[in-house]
Amino acid sequence: MSAAASPQDRYTYDPGDPTPEPGFYEPSAEDKANKRPAQIARDGEQHRDETLATRQDILVYTTAPMDAPLTIAGPLTAVLYASTSARDTDWFVHIYEVDEAGHPWPLIADGSGKIRARFRKSVTAPELLKPGEVYQYTIDLWHTGVTIAKGHTLRIEIASASFPSFSRNLNTGGNNETETKFVRANQVIYHDAAHPSHILLPVIP
Repeated sequence: MSAAASPQDRYTYDPGDPTPEPGFYEPSAEDKANKRPAQIARDGEQHRDETLATRQDILVYTTAPMDAPLTIAGPLTAVLYASTSARDTDWFVHIYEVDEAGHPWPLIADGSGKIRARFRKSVTAPELLKPGEVYQYTIDLWHTGVTIAKGHTLRIEIASASFPSFSRNLNTGGNNETETKFVRANQVIYHDAAHPSHILLPVIP
């Protein structure tokens, strides 16, 4: 789902159908036996493209093509202003360099930054959310050192799951490992003057 040019963007996260990890693709045993690795890789890219085109629980933001090479070196940080209808939820931020052919390359080794909302202030003193209230989240995107080529773009993807690499947040505010009930969460990402969600990039002149 492409994000619109509006003060806020919305999606619904359903733990019963969790957002898949970007790029996650498990070929069948038959494909593993009969296809070359290059073909399996192409199948994986096609699967990723289809996921982005069909899922309604991923926000995608893309820059204009670079008019000159851009060097980034150091820590990256995402600052999100977001609200949810749930007592707890997760936020995942993925950042990529995308070439002219549309192939995405992760800018960070781990692939994403992530935060569980109840631990936004402390991992030892969790605080549940007030549904509908806007909170600021500072998300560590790790470090990188890369030069974005002329003509390439940067792409940001925001979601509330990265399954199966990370367990689902059930959105109840309870124990995600032992509970069986879950609720859908209506998620809102803000990017207006009062709530300027943004990515901090360590640009090297």
